[in-house]
Amino acid sequence: MMWIVLSIGFCFFAILFLWKFGNGNGLVRQNVIKTGTSKDSTSESTKKESELSVNLLFSAGLSQLDSQELDQLEKLLKSLQKESLISIEISGSADSTGNLARNRKLVRDRVQFVRSILQKQGKLISNLDVVYQEPIPGRTAKERERLRAVRLRIKYLEVF
Repeated sequence: MMWIVLSIGFCFFAILFLWKFGNGNGLVRQNVIKTGTSKDSTSESTKKESELSVNLLFSAGLSQLDSQELDQLEKLLKSLQKESLISIEISGSADSTGNLARNRKLVRDRVQFVRSILQKQGKLISNLDVVYQEPIPGRTAKERERLRAVRLRIKYLEVF
């Protein structure tokens, strides 16, 4: 009976994870959410808080991005002004194929790799959250591919 309860709980967690991290098609601008605007008293510009979610996919067993994903990430980061950044969340995950300790290290290495790219681009800010997910099993090759990822959630101000 306990095994059934644990299996159901684990399946729920896996579904929740896949729902949260959603479309794992590489570097994707999923949505820009307007949460508020304000007028700057010294100028006529309007500022809008927006959010950008990016899924960075890694190859199995590797903690570095392929050159195409890396180029896209660097282009995206160059387009963001450090002064406009409000917060950044880096969340890493891995599939559970193989050794658990190795997969945990892989999650940390992937997050550290993305963090180092942010640092090289001068985009590290004080409001930086880092999340290390436990390795999660995927039933299909596509699910496992989506789990080998780092997700960036960037909140920033757009000025009009």
